[in-house]
Amino acid sequence: MHTGIPAQVEAQGKKADELIQALQPENAVVVDPAVNPENPGVAQPAAAVAPAAAETVDSLKQKLAEAEQKYSVLQGKYNSEIEPFKRDVNLLNTLKGQIRKLTHENGELSRGTQDLQGKLNEANGLIAQLQQQITQPAAGDGKQPIDLLS
Repeated sequence: MHTGIPAQVEAQGKKADELIQALQPENAVVVDPAVNPENPGVAQPAAAVAPAAAETVDSLKQKLAEAEQKYSVLQGKYNSEIEPFKRDVNLLNTLKGQIRKLTHENGELSRGTQDLQGKLNEANGLIAQLQQQITQPAAGDGKQPIDLLS
């Protein structure tokens, strides 16, 4: 069953339970200090709770405060270290978009270059035909052909 608590936090809770269990003397019976041992159905007055139990509660509260402080420090460290990574990811996503755009534009330019190359070849063919017509003397006119290449 998933409780919505991150696995790491659950593991830390289990570890804390184990540590608390290790602090208990062997063969010790854990008794709820609020329950009256002589009359289990009736709660003891708060003044009758053993001082050792109060110390345990205070030590647990102190450990809880220390754990919360450590968590806060680690959360701050995480937040400060994750920001540069977030910026890098955003930059990489922007660059990927620019690369896609430039690749598309490059394809269009390549097609345009091929079209222009075809038109240039066609123009060169027409120029060659014109040069040939210009350089060949007309039949019987007696004129010298014009050399356009010199």
